[in-house]
Amino acid sequence: MKNQKKRGVLLALYLTVCLVIIVSAYFRFSKIAQNFNTQHLELITGLYAEKMNEEMDYFQNFVEEDVKMIQAMEDKDPAKIQKILEKNLNQTMFCNIGFIMKNGEVYGSKCAVSDIKKKNLDNLALTARTSFNSDPYQSSETGNMIITVFVPVADFSQIHMLYVSVMIEQIRQLGVYELLQGKISVH
Repeated sequence: MKNQKKRGVLLALYLTVCLVIIVSAYFRFSKIAQNFNTQHLELITGLYAEKMNEEMDYFQNFVEEDVKMIQAMEDKDPAKIQKILEKNLNQTMFCNIGFIMKNGEVYGSKCAVSDIKKKNLDNLALTARTSFNSDPYQSSETGNMIITVFVPVADFSQIHMLYVSVMIEQIRQLGVYELLQGKISVH
C-alpha cells in the first residue's frame, strides 16, 4: 500500500512536471509566432508605405509636367488653361485638377474649389513656395477620401499653384498592384 502511494505521488509529480513543460512550451512558441508575425507585418507595412511614397512622387511628377505645359502656353487665359488641364486629365487616375491664382482665386470643379476653400488649402498654397501634399480629406463630390498634390508654377505672372487630387483608394490599389506584380515578394 505504501508502495502504491509512493507510485501515485511520483506519477502525479511526473504529470505535473510534464504539464508545466507543455504549458511553458506553448507560451514560448506563441511568443515566437507573435514575434514572427510582428516582424513580417512590419516588413509588409514598410514595403507598402514605400510603394505609396513612390506613387505620391509619381503624382507630383505628373503635376510638374502640367506646370511645364502651362508655362509654355501662349494663351494665358485661366478659363482656357483650366479646360486644357481637364481635357488632358487622366480620369482613371485623378479626380480633380485646377490651380490657384496669385490673387487667391481658385479654378477647378465646383466641388474641388469648395473643398479646397473649406480645408483652407488655398491659403496654405498661397503661402507655400514649394510642393506639398494635403492631409487626406473627404471629397464633397464623391464622398471618397482624397489627397491633393500642390506644385508651384514658377515664372508665371498669374498662376501661383497647380493642384491635382487623387482618391486614396486609387493610391492604395496602385501600391497593392505593384506589390503583386512580382517586384516585391513577401512570403
